[in-house]
Amino acid sequence: MQAPVGVTDTDVVVVLQALLDRHAMLRARVDDDGAGAGC
Repeated sequence: MQAPVGVTDTDVVVVLQALLDRHAMLRARVDDDGAGAGC
């Protein structure tokens, strides 16, 4: 993956953090309770 010329690591972190802050599904976690798939 390539970013445009001039984009810094800090720029990428700021953008990704803004996405995570605003979109609940990107913060969602799925925990395995060990009970199996249940299918």
